[in-house]
Amino acid sequence: MADVKPKLCVREAIRFANHDFLNDLQVLSMYAELGLHDKSKTYIQTVAKRLQMISNLNKLGLPETIEWLLTVSWRFTMFTCDVKSNVTAPMSGECDFALAQYLEKTMLQLVELADITKPQKLYIVVKTTDVDMQLEVDIQGLWQAPLVIERKNECFAVVIENSTVEHVKFQITANRE
Repeated sequence: MADVKPKLCVREAIRFANHDFLNDLQVLSMYAELGLHDKSKTYIQTVAKRLQMISNLNKLGLPETIEWLLTVSWRFTMFTCDVKSNVTAPMSGECDFALAQYLEKTMLQLVELADITKPQKLYIVVKTTDVDMQLEVDIQGLWQAPLVIERKNECFAVVIENSTVEHVKFQITANRE
């Protein structure tokens, strides 16, 4: 199996976060040394947006799902990951574990099927409304066979928009209460 790290302990998560922070500082230092002040400003804005997304995602109120979303790029290293969020209200925690497990199972299946010579990209957008939460998952890459996506779950609904050997897109919707 490709390089998939198990669930991270706090120490490991802090180590990864510190590594990312040092990488950001090195990029800023490089831009400063080269006199690329506009690139420095743009990079700072990019990092600030990423940190705002993390803060916003923490409003979701689903600790298992939040942890999964925040660590997916560190655990599934073959994927380039981009997570965005627009959380305006917390969710009920009843489906937290089921949602995190669903995402985990989906990614593990993709890792098993992936052509590791091709780039694999994962985009996730988390949104909440007054009545529900939507998780839009868009995965691009190349797999040996189409992904088998479970459509039924007692906690949330799954709508599959696309499922081929190169592109998978689906939306998970859960009621807030």
